[in-house]
Amino acid sequence: MNIYKSCPTLHNDEFLLRLVDNSDVNDLLKVYGDVKAVPLFNGDNCHGDDFYYTTLERMRQAVDFWTEAYQNGWFVRLAIVDKINGEVIGTIEEFK
Repeated sequence: MNIYKSCPTLHNDEFLLRLVDNSDVNDLLKVYGDVKAVPLFNGDNCHGDDFYYTTLERMRQAVDFWTEAYQNGWFVRLAIVDKINGEVIGTIEEFK
């Protein structure tokens, strides 16, 4: 399977993993706008990005970049959706 041709949706009883999209920005801003969460983010090989986004515009820019990265085969950013409350609670990145 080539994840760059067809991105699977993965799930269990509690969580759903799917390709991140622009409808996720409000939920993701709660995660990436939380200064207490910043030390938990891994920015290795991210050219100095600390993943601390404080505005919807900056969050949209990040999601747009993640979408571009997927389309170009650089990496895949999956949204982690809490199935109980229907909110995106974070992301996970997969790469070659």
